[in-house]
Amino acid sequence: MLAHAFRVGESLLVLILVACLLPLLGWGGWAIALTAFLAAVLWFLRPYLWARLEVLIEWVFG
Repeated sequence: MLAHAFRVGESLLVLILVACLLPLLGWGGWAIALTAFLAAVLWFLRPYLWARLEVLIEWVFG
C-alpha cells in the first residue's frame, strides 16, 4: 500500500513538473500545461470522485 502511494505521488509530481516546465520551454504553451495539471488533480481526486459517482448511481437507480 505504501509503495503504491509513493508511485502515485511520484506520478503526480512528474505531471505537475511537466505542467510547470512546458510553458517555460515554449513547448505547447498553456493548453498542454493546463491539461497536465488537470490530469494530476483528477488522478489525485479519483477515489473521491468514484465514491460520489457510486452514490449518484445508487440514488438515481434506487
